[in-house]
Amino acid sequence: MHESGELKEVFRGHGIKSTDSIDEKEAKAGSGKPSVSTGLSSSLSSRLETLVNSSPVMLFMKGKPVVSAGNYPQLYIQGKLIGGSHVALEMQKSGELKRVLAEKGMTNSKVVNALKEEGVSFKSFDILSDEEVRLELKTFSNWLAYPQLYYKGELIGGCDIIMDLQSNRELKSTLSD
Repeated sequence: MHESGELKEVFRGHGIKSTDSIDEKEAKAGSGKPSVSTGLSSSLSSRLETLVNSSPVMLFMKGKPVVSAGNYPQLYIQGKLIGGSHVALEMQKSGELKRVLAEKGMTNSKVVNALKEEGVSFKSFDILSDEEVRLELKTFSNWLAYPQLYYKGELIGGCDIIMDLQSNRELKSTLSD
């Protein structure tokens, strides 16, 4: 483990920040009636409704907005393991990390960073951890891409919309009471 903070600095330099994420177990049981007619089963609609309402600001994304904590930090990009701290540091030194991050698009990281920069508290759900949610949330929301950001159960949009809201200085007010 790199206690010196070198690895954190590498990630910070590439715009990778962390926040809380919702555990899949928190979202297993549905409650309340679905508010959207989607053709999905009532139990699945109820479960998705519970998920989108599990936090005032809820982000559905590939992977988690945090790098694994603990004695063996690991770098995941879009839910795929890239390697441990030594691999990430070597990739940084060779320039490979910058290329991989640019190649992957990093839409999740852009949204996470925008929310953090605006001081917006949020929870996230890793859609790669649950195939049913990953596939059916698109039908539920009528939005075909990830990430998907919700405010008080209402879909706000994906990366482009969030970036537009931030550049127009409307993101924080859109996600506030």
